[in-house]
Amino acid sequence: MVIPLLGWLSFIQAGKLVERMASVLGWFKGVRMDLGQAPAEELNAVYTIIPMSLGVLDGILSAVFVARFIRRLYRNRHGVARINYPEGKVMSGAVGPTILEFIQTAGIPHASVCGGLGRCPTCRVQIARRLAEVDKPSEHEAKALGRISAPNGVRLACQVRPRRDITIVPLLLSTATARDGRLPGGL
Repeated sequence: MVIPLLGWLSFIQAGKLVERMASVLGWFKGVRMDLGQAPAEELNAVYTIIPMSLGVLDGILSAVFVARFIRRLYRNRHGVARINYPEGKVMSGAVGPTILEFIQTAGIPHASVCGGLGRCPTCRVQIARRLAEVDKPSEHEAKALGRISAPNGVRLACQVRPRRDITIVPLLLSTATARDGRLPGGL
């Protein structure tokens, strides 16, 4: 968003500069004479590049609008999930990412020693509301939760892909280590 804004501001500044220079008598005539003295190859190159650059700009702008349209179609088809986090934080987005990916995208620190591979239970969370809306744990996740004797409602944030609105509570501090993850309870 900042880069296009800076581009437009530069364009406006250049226009003001040309306007000031054009206020001097004979400046525009001198520019036209200089253009007439330029080699034909240079003039042809300039006249060729201008429409091409406008076409590229049109293509980029069109691609942005098409991408936004496709994203809207995807969200309408697959839905939007909202995750309520403690302290009133709410994350929402298209259905598909894991709880851990939602949390990381929101920039909230959360423990995850194995990097979201489901090998350790450090990213575990308590699903406080709408547990029935969440798919059952996979065999891989169930083994990880079984190693720590996790109670019902505790899930690995890196393995759960919510399809509906849920409320979660992290069970470990964001600075938790692999050793902390092996403990049955939260910190």
